[in-house]
Amino acid sequence: MNDLQHSIKRIGKRVLIGAFLLITINVIVYSLVVHYYLKAGGSQPPAQFIRKIADRLQINDNNFQLDSLLLVQIREQQMWVMLLDDKKGNIRWAVDLPKEIPDTYTLSDISSMAKFYLKDYPVVTWKKDDGLLVAGYPKDSYARYNSMQRIAEVKFFPVLYIMLIFGNIFVLILVYVFIDHRMSRSLKGVLGGIQKLSNGESVQVKEKGMFADVASCLNRTSGILHKRSVYRENWIAGVSHDVRTPLSVILARAGQLEEGNYSPEETREQALYIRNQALQLRELIDDLNLFSQLENGTRTPRKETFHPVTFFRQTIAAFLNNEPRTQRYQVETIIAPGMESAVLHGDARLLARAINNLLYNSIRHTPEGTTLTLSLKHEKGRFCFTVADNGDGVSPEYSRELQTLAQGSLPDVLPGQEHGLGLSIVCQIVKMHKGEIFFRDLQPHGFSTEIRLPD
Repeated sequence: MNDLQHSIKRIGKRVLIGAFLLITINVIVYSLVVHYYLKAGGSQPPAQFIRKIADRLQINDNNFQLDSLLLVQIREQQMWVMLLDDKKGNIRWAVDLPKEIPDTYTLSDISSMAKFYLKDYPVVTWKKDDGLLVAGYPKDSYARYNSMQRIAEVKFFPVLYIMLIFGNIFVLILVYVFIDHRMSRSLKGVLGGIQKLSNGESVQVKEKGMFADVASCLNRTSGILHKRSVYRENWIAGVSHDVRTPLSVILARAGQLEEGNYSPEETREQALYIRNQALQLRELIDDLNLFSQLENGTRTPRKETFHPVTFFRQTIAAFLNNEPRTQRYQVETIIAPGMESAVLHGDARLLARAINNLLYNSIRHTPEGTTLTLSLKHEKGRFCFTVADNGDGVSPEYSRELQTLAQGSLPDVLPGQEHGLGLSIVCQIVKMHKGEIFFRDLQPHGFSTEIRLPD
């Protein structure tokens, strides 16, 4: 037994090392994405936008006409535009010019504008036959970086992005294979000891009637291992599907970027789509890290005291702000009266993760337009958090498997080859807080998950 405990501790250390490597890779990916978007700028690059203004600004005998659509875009971006006379430096035409902007300019002033700023306004310039066109953006909206980027480096960025994603998956596979190998060796040692005992090496044990107990224990262990093996195969298939889907999208979009000739705006849209898919992969990896920590007991709940009403509202608000798909759903929040002063003890971050996983599960398995009802109440000495929807509900078979999972046992193979990682994490978090979780079908249709936590 001591050997098994030491093996488990060593496995835990390897898991932590794997988690550290995954976090490091994700930090690198995040830094590269931030760096890219700092250089990419807004929805339309300033140089491209001022050129469009210059092309569409019509001048006939000092009468200036500009496309009404461009005027709307200028005001939406809180910009101002002016046209300077080449010879005298006077303003010939302007749109929404701030009061602090001068009416005339010298060569020195124009030279200063070429450095990107005028009265702390970020500006861009464009030479027209009729003068110098100047477009100003709101203060503190752009920063000037005097740098150039090699085209080869820009083209290599999607390839680097994919390499980092593959690095995440490779490390994840290595950690899993190593844990599986170590656990198999430990279990073989334990079962080997039981096998020696059952083969009659200790007659005294056999005479005392413990042989049948050992054989029964071996049979139960074998059954549990077989069930774990079946469940693990299905679980891995679900995780692989979740990884393969966004990865296929990323590879396809990156191939299009590599082979196609896209405008800067189209390139930015493609990069944004790749980024969203990569964020889904990162969310899955975070779930795997947390699941591993909860399984091995390396993540214990913090003892905090907080107001459940405030916690519930903040958790829902953060989810709605960070998940754009919720805009296509109806979200209703119900909080029982008289709970403003109530307090709850537990780990607020883990509980927020549990509620988020339930919300993600509802969005993933219900069509757009579904109503999500989030409620909080207190009854019989327990706080009840409920996430319900009026979707199609689940099959009776799936409902039974969920109830098995809620009771802390391994369910049979989940229908549809879904890995159930998010719900497994929810059940573990609730169990750590000595609470209960209930999955229910709603009539005439819908599904509800209720978490009950003690005071």
